[in-house]
Amino acid sequence: MTKRGERPSRGEHGLEARATLPPIALDEVGLAQWNLLVGLRPWRPSQLLELAAYCAAYSRWAAAEAWLAEEGHGAVITIRDDKGNIKSHGVAPQVTIVERASKEMGRIAAKLKI
Repeated sequence: MTKRGERPSRGEHGLEARATLPPIALDEVGLAQWNLLVGLRPWRPSQLLELAAYCAAYSRWAAAEAWLAEEGHGAVITIRDDKGNIKSHGVAPQVTIVERASKEMGRIAAKLKI
Protein backbone atom coordinates (compact mmCIF):
# COMPACT_ATOMS: atom_id res chain seq x y z
CA MET A 1 0.00 0.00 0.00
CA THR A 2 1.30 3.43 -0.93
CA LYS A 3 1.70 5.96 1.86
CA ARG A 4 0.78 9.56 1.38
CA GLY A 5 3.44 11.37 -0.61
CA GLU A 6 4.99 8.17 -2.00
CA ARG A 7 4.86 7.20 -5.63
CA PRO A 8 2.82 4.09 -6.44
CA SER A 9 4.75 0.95 -7.26
CA ARG A 10 5.30 0.23 -10.91
CA GLY A 11 5.06 -3.11 -12.66
CA GLU A 12 7.60 -4.58 -15.03
CA HIS A 13 6.18 -2.54 -17.92
CA GLY A 14 6.46 0.78 -16.09
CA LEU A 15 2.71 1.03 -15.51
CA GLU A 16 1.16 1.76 -12.18
CA ALA A 17 0.11 -1.40 -10.37
CA ARG A 18 -3.67 -1.04 -10.18
CA ALA A 19 -6.60 -3.37 -9.84
CA THR A 20 -8.44 -3.72 -13.12
CA LEU A 21 -11.91 -4.14 -11.74
CA PRO A 22 -14.64 -4.21 -14.38
CA PRO A 23 -17.11 -1.34 -14.67
CA ILE A 24 -20.41 -2.09 -12.95
CA ALA A 25 -22.32 -1.10 -16.10
CA LEU A 26 -21.20 -4.20 -18.00
CA ASP A 27 -23.72 -6.98 -18.32
CA GLU A 28 -22.83 -10.69 -18.17
CA VAL A 29 -21.62 -10.85 -21.79
CA GLY A 30 -19.62 -7.63 -21.51
CA LEU A 31 -18.12 -8.81 -18.23
CA ALA A 32 -17.02 -12.11 -19.79
CA GLN A 33 -15.33 -10.17 -22.60
CA TRP A 34 -13.68 -7.87 -20.04
CA ASN A 35 -12.32 -10.84 -18.10
CA LEU A 36 -10.97 -12.34 -21.31
CA LEU A 37 -9.20 -9.18 -22.47
CA VAL A 38 -8.04 -7.56 -19.25
CA GLY A 39 -5.57 -10.35 -18.57
CA LEU A 40 -3.90 -10.13 -21.98
CA ARG A 41 -1.45 -7.44 -20.96
CA PRO A 42 -0.96 -4.53 -18.57
CA TRP A 43 -3.34 -1.65 -19.30
CA ARG A 44 -2.84 2.04 -18.67
CA PRO A 45 -5.69 3.64 -16.71
CA SER A 46 -6.62 5.67 -19.78
CA GLN A 47 -6.96 2.47 -21.81
CA LEU A 48 -9.35 0.83 -19.36
CA LEU A 49 -12.15 3.21 -20.33
CA GLU A 50 -11.71 2.27 -23.99
CA LEU A 51 -11.61 -1.41 -23.02
CA ALA A 52 -14.89 -1.02 -21.14
CA ALA A 53 -16.45 0.68 -24.18
CA TYR A 54 -15.25 -2.19 -26.36
CA CYS A 55 -16.80 -4.75 -24.00
CA ALA A 56 -20.11 -2.86 -23.91
CA ALA A 57 -20.17 -2.67 -27.72
CA TYR A 58 -19.36 -6.37 -27.90
CA SER A 59 -22.31 -7.12 -25.63
CA ARG A 60 -24.69 -5.05 -27.79
CA TRP A 61 -23.37 -6.71 -30.92
CA ALA A 62 -23.75 -10.23 -29.47
CA ALA A 63 -27.31 -9.58 -28.25
CA ALA A 64 -28.43 -8.15 -31.58
CA GLU A 65 -26.80 -10.97 -33.55
CA ALA A 66 -28.44 -13.54 -31.27
CA TRP A 67 -31.85 -11.92 -31.79
CA LEU A 68 -31.44 -11.91 -35.57
CA ALA A 69 -30.36 -15.56 -35.56
CA GLU A 70 -33.17 -16.60 -33.23
CA GLU A 71 -35.90 -14.84 -35.18
CA GLY A 72 -34.76 -16.57 -38.32
CA HIS A 73 -36.29 -13.99 -40.62
CA GLY A 74 -33.18 -11.93 -40.99
CA ALA A 75 -33.22 -8.19 -41.22
CA VAL A 76 -36.77 -7.52 -42.46
CA ILE A 77 -39.64 -6.93 -40.06
CA THR A 78 -43.32 -6.48 -40.83
CA ILE A 79 -45.10 -3.48 -39.36
CA ARG A 80 -48.82 -3.99 -38.75
CA ASP A 81 -51.64 -1.68 -37.72
CA ASP A 82 -53.99 -2.22 -34.77
CA LYS A 83 -56.15 -4.59 -36.83
CA GLY A 84 -53.22 -6.75 -37.88
CA ASN A 85 -53.05 -5.47 -41.44
CA ILE A 86 -49.61 -5.06 -42.94
CA LYS A 87 -48.64 -1.40 -43.11
CA SER A 88 -45.08 -1.76 -44.31
CA HIS A 89 -41.83 -3.65 -44.05
CA GLY A 90 -38.72 -2.31 -42.46
CA VAL A 91 -35.27 -3.17 -41.26
CA ALA A 92 -35.05 -4.60 -37.77
CA PRO A 93 -33.37 -2.19 -35.32
CA GLN A 94 -30.97 -4.99 -34.43
CA VAL A 95 -29.36 -4.62 -37.87
CA THR A 96 -28.40 -1.04 -37.05
CA ILE A 97 -27.16 -2.12 -33.63
CA VAL A 98 -24.94 -4.79 -35.21
CA GLU A 99 -23.53 -2.33 -37.74
CA ARG A 100 -22.79 0.41 -35.19
CA ALA A 101 -21.38 -1.94 -32.56
CA SER A 102 -19.15 -3.60 -35.17
CA LYS A 103 -17.74 -0.24 -36.26
CA GLU A 104 -17.19 0.82 -32.65
CA MET A 105 -15.44 -2.44 -31.79
CA GLY A 106 -13.22 -2.15 -34.87
CA ARG A 107 -12.24 1.42 -34.02
CA ILE A 108 -11.43 0.60 -30.40
CA ALA A 109 -9.67 -2.67 -31.25
CA ALA A 110 -7.39 -0.81 -33.67
CA LYS A 111 -6.65 1.86 -31.06
CA LEU A 112 -5.89 -0.69 -28.33
CA LYS A 113 -4.22 -3.14 -30.73
CA ILE A 114 -6.33 -6.08 -29.63
